Order: sequence, then C-alpha cells, then structure tokens
Amino acid sequence: MSLEQMTYKMQPAGHEEPSPKRKYSEPDKRLCLAFEKWLDREYITLAEDEYKLAESLIENLTPSVEEAHSLLISYQDDIRLTKLKPFNQGLFISAVYNKSPEKEIIFDLELSRAFGCFAYKLPKEKTFVNLTDIGIWCGQYSKGNLINYGKTGANFGSSSTGVVLDYGRTKSIGNDASLVISLGECELAQNNDVLLYGGTSIQHGGLSFYASFDQPWQKFDQKSRKLQAAPMPRWQKYMAEIKQGLEKGRTDHHAAIDAIKDLNAAKIKADFHRILKEEYDDA
Repeated sequence: MSLEQMTYKMQPAGHEEPSPKRKYSEPDKRLCLAFEKWLDREYITLAEDEYKLAESLIENLTPSVEEAHSLLISYQDDIRLTKLKPFNQGLFISAVYNKSPEKEIIFDLELSRAFGCFAYKLPKEKTFVNLTDIGIWCGQYSKGNLINYGKTGANFGSSSTGVVLDYGRTKSIGNDASLVISLGECELAQNNDVLLYGGTSIQHGGLSFYASFDQPWQKFDQKSRKLQAAPMPRWQKYMAEIKQGLEKGRTDHHAAIDAIKDLNAAKIKADFHRILKEEYDDA
C-alpha cells in the first residue's frame, strides 16, 4: 500500500478532520536505516532489551510522531515486522514516540493489521490517544496518560502509573495499573489499584478500590451476606462531577485530557475516605 493510498478512520468530533487520502512524506532515511537495523537484529528475549536497542539506534536523531507513522505505513507488511510477537512489534515506534517533541500522540492509522506494544514506557508528560485499532500490551509501563476511542487488544495500559481511560472497545484494560476509567465496552479489568466504570458491564477482580458512575455505593451486609446499596449523596455528587468532565471528552480528546489531568489513584481513595467520614459524622 502506497503512502497516498493510506486511509484513516473518521475522528470523533472535536478532532481535526482527516483527509480520506492524507499524504505522509516518505520516512526519514536515517530513521529507516535505524529501523532496518532493529528489524535485522538477533533475537532478543526481553522487551526491555529490545526497547533499549531501539533507543540506542535513534540516539542521535530527532524524530517526530509523523515520521514514526510514515515508518509504520511503509513497513506495515514487511515480514520482519509482521513475524514479531505482538508484544515486541511496537517497541521501536514507542522509542520514537518517547523521543519526539510532541506531547500528544494521536494514533489514527488504518494499517493492514493491529500491531501491539505502542506507547511502551510513555513519559509522564505525554498522552497517547488511539482512534483506530491497536493490538495487545499497548501502554505497558506508561507514566503518561492513555486514552482509547477505538479498539485495543488485551492488557491496554498494563502496569501503567498514569490514567488509563477507555471510551471504545477493549478486550481487557489495565492489569496492575494505577487508575483505570472504563466508559466504553470492556470485558475485563483486574488487578488494578482503582477502577471507575460506567458503560457496559465489566468483570473485575483483584482491585483495591472500584466504583460505578451509574450505581449507588454498595457495602457488604454481614447479616444477609450480600452487597446492599448504601447511598452516599456526597460521593454520588463527587462521581457525577468526574463523569461530567469525562463525558465532554467522549467527543474531544483535549477535553478528555483536561478531565483527567488532576486525577490519580491516591487522590480518589483519599477523597472517598474523607467523604465516607463526612457521611458517617452527619448520620
């Protein structure tokens, strides 16, 4: 597929409307050479070592996100890339993302397949926004924020310390992540520090704290041995305020970034315990 034939999904309202056949310039020759060396490397077992190799190969370059995407378009059907295990495929591109000057990485490419492991070790000051279809293990070990409007494979945002926000479709979200917010279609969220969820039903487990935007707080009743609603007006107001900001972000990633900029797992748990104390003190 030529660069001129590359197509894109329509972005949500609030995003710059892409041309159906937007043209990317040819990838930088030095970046191509570095990628070729990475593709022709001897097999490395650990993802971290493969990522460090990519970092070393672009050490003297100043690549941009656009160049990273040009590279993906050009090499998307290269057998050296497609034969890699999904949790290794995006490591070179991740290194380019992380070294690029851009703070927002908008992934809107319609590629021939869903590659995995983009946004690996994303720095704290950056945000990765997916608008299309990506594979497994994207956003692993990210310190920055991750936002999904499209479709992701399993373990989106695994072991991340930023916010993982999903409006789209996700096989599973988080897994040892700090703060996960699910407002889309997600099958599973487990082993995360904090989960806030709405949208469709979601299986969750191994969580230190979870709360629904749409249902009242529940507590375990020792007598009936069942969960029972325990309405807390202050907490419901708190959650409604968070959700209001998040809903603005459903059609505009800038609003989504603004809505999560001050959120973190520690703050939400501290706010909950403060509100819980206020509710009981007034009871």
